[in-house]
Amino acid sequence: MREHSAIDYSKPILDWLENSKDDALEKWDCIIAGFDLVLDIFTVTRGIASI
Repeated sequence: MREHSAIDYSKPILDWLENSKDDALEKWDCIIAGFDLVLDIFTVTRGIASI
């Protein structure tokens, strides 16, 4: 059970996502691009290690 005095940080985040959709999508694209880069590096590194 949640402490009654706990701060709910989800509301400001959800409000930002709802009110700043374009900004949120742009940031999400950067996050995904970074993840893809890390995955590519991991794949290449793992391929070299198995040779």
